[in-house]
Amino acid sequence: MGDGDHRTAPGRAIAEGWLRDLRQAARVLRKSPGFSLVVVLSLAMGIAGTSAIFSILNALMLRTLAVPAPQELSFLRYGQRASASQFSFPMFEHLRQKAPPGTRLAAMSRVARMQVRADADGEAARGGV
Repeated sequence: MGDGDHRTAPGRAIAEGWLRDLRQAARVLRKSPGFSLVVVLSLAMGIAGTSAIFSILNALMLRTLAVPAPQELSFLRYGQRASASQFSFPMFEHLRQKAPPGTRLAAMSRVARMQVRADADGEAARGGV
């Protein structure tokens, strides 16, 4: 080793250690293929699960909404309780008519199971609440 090699020696030693460890790991995994299969499948399932969870969180929480100015969005609540945020369509129409010019309003409704009755017979159906 010359004087110019003193900076590369620690990096080379680390790389050689990693290669030695990888060779040893490959020998152990070749000796027990069942264990190797379990290791590979466990890693694959862990990576797939993490990727799926991140994709869901990214779509729901991390990405901005596809609206021109998402920082200007507001959530309207009607009533004092947290569960009292539902209001009727006529109330929505009234709010939309009273909104300042250039302001747009949107409403949403969750879909739930409800009981629909015609005469005395009841039938389950999906509908908005």
